[in-house]
Amino acid sequence: MADLNALGLAYRKWALERPALYAIIFGGRLERPVEPGQQAGDRAFAPLLHRVTRAIDAGALTPGDPQQISLSIWAAVHGAVSLESQGLTDESIFAVVQECVQRGWATEARR
Repeated sequence: MADLNALGLAYRKWALERPALYAIIFGGRLERPVEPGQQAGDRAFAPLLHRVTRAIDAGALTPGDPQQISLSIWAAVHGAVSLESQGLTDESIFAVVQECVQRGWATEARR
């Protein structure tokens, strides 16, 4: 769980330190949208998928499809970071999202 939290914090830090690049990559400013499953996208998603799989195997996360769980975690974290990068929220919302996502996917024993 600590690895998942650290990965979310690293994602946020990268985005806030590189707002122009983050906006280009995720703000719909690319001429051609990046398709899911492309090699670069797979490499970027792999660390999250690996950590989710490891957390499921360790009994920290509810058993399920690691791909779907990873996508739901990324969607929540990305949403919080996107809102903060646009000045619509502050870091307190990111912390709440991180906590809610982790508790939501945690096994009963870890909640």
